[in-house]
Amino acid sequence: MTASSGVVELLTDRKRLIESVVPIENKDRQLVPFIFNPIQADMMDTSVGRDIYVKPAQVGGTSLIMCDFLLDCLMFKGTTAVIISYDEFITGRLLRKVQAFYDNLIQVIPSLPKLHHKSVSEKTYVFEDRMGVKQGESSFYIASAKGFAMPRGEPIHDLLLDELAFWPQESKNAGTERGSAAERVFAAAINRVPLLRGTKIRALSTPNGEDNDFYEMYMAAKEGKATGKSVFKAHFYPWFQMPEYSLSADNEFVLPGDNSPILQDLTPEELQLMVHFQEIGIDVIDAYDKLRWRRYNIAAMASLKRSGETRLLFGQEYPEDDVSCVFPTTLVLLGDGSTKTIFDLVRTRYSGDVLTTEKGILTKRPVTGWYKTPRHGRRLYRLTYHNAKAVTASKNAGSVLTEEHKVLAQRGWVEARNLVAGELIATGTPAPGRRTRQLIIGTVLGDAHISAGRQLSFSQTVFDWAAAKAGLLQLFSPCIYKTVNP
Repeated sequence: MTASSGVVELLTDRKRLIESVVPIENKDRQLVPFIFNPIQADMMDTSVGRDIYVKPAQVGGTSLIMCDFLLDCLMFKGTTAVIISYDEFITGRLLRKVQAFYDNLIQVIPSLPKLHHKSVSEKTYVFEDRMGVKQGESSFYIASAKGFAMPRGEPIHDLLLDELAFWPQESKNAGTERGSAAERVFAAAINRVPLLRGTKIRALSTPNGEDNDFYEMYMAAKEGKATGKSVFKAHFYPWFQMPEYSLSADNEFVLPGDNSPILQDLTPEELQLMVHFQEIGIDVIDAYDKLRWRRYNIAAMASLKRSGETRLLFGQEYPEDDVSCVFPTTLVLLGDGSTKTIFDLVRTRYSGDVLTTEKGILTKRPVTGWYKTPRHGRRLYRLTYHNAKAVTASKNAGSVLTEEHKVLAQRGWVEARNLVAGELIATGTPAPGRRTRQLIIGTVLGDAHISAGRQLSFSQTVFDWAAAKAGLLQLFSPCIYKTVNP
């Protein structure tokens, strides 16, 4: 092989080119060769030009795509590459990373096109001949979803919608504009990409529930690619594909009690994972190391969320499948009056009672079976109501429903798509009837008072009378206790 043929081969093999000449700063702040991890390698090998990726946190997906786009700009004059991120802070970080890639590359290949700065969001690379005469240029834009703007009519050859699930969903003019703010931005950007060989559109994100355009886009690709209903190819990567996501028994970060090579007291979820690890060829020791890492991260997230939600957070940041990772937090009212998320009910195959309505009356009925219905393009609606309690960090509390899901409203059963803002719906939350309301009001005005903790307090001399009233308020699960004055 001659030197020139070796250069040609290197330039036509993008993976080999990146791993050979592109240095990158690793998580330990060291400059090292850009050697692909398994997820990055699969992204490079299986991408088709129109791709959408659901991936775990911190796997280097954005870095890979950014480097790929930069090489397009440096190798093919006239290329316009655009990355749209979800906020201004991330935009600044991406700009610095692109600059670092270029600075490192120019040390290895001094003949690269020269960099010219046009604005804080654009980098332009000028191609010159040996006489220094300009032959053309390429441009690399990075902007946030809130601030994205390009001259109308300018084509985009490489487009990345980065962390699309976290883009702002609200509309600035909700009454007059159709679609979310995110939808309008990426629709405008996608329409700038010509249908030419070599053009690329990538949508990349960690999961963030069902109530966003990324979820809609991914599900359409997953369900519709084979039938021609989506031009995108869906890619899903679980966290355990990352070799570094593991903790050995002697690692300083292992949780107390997890320092044995063989973990004890595996949960049902962990047992299922062990079976899956065996099916995909992960040996037993590595499997325990991965479970040990999983336990540590779930425990670490407990400081951010209430314990009942920690597993949900882990599944969002580090998905194990592309069903549970959509963060299904809609609450279901159980037969005993308590609530659980759909996530927990599905995971545990709950077989107890749930509350339902028969002839307008709440009644208990057992769960008799499970089935999965494909969405097939049905729209999702988020239903919120006054005093709805959030079960996640999201500001949008409530339930996510398919468009034909029926909701009991004051006018009867109404499909979610036909509900009107402001109308009354049944939530399953106990509400006092006429007699119960009279009892509560009379009690407050008569022989009780409301304490600082919003409790009805009585004198100890009328304890039996208070207990009798509590019996009439069983719907609200009252708790009676005595306090002893010093």
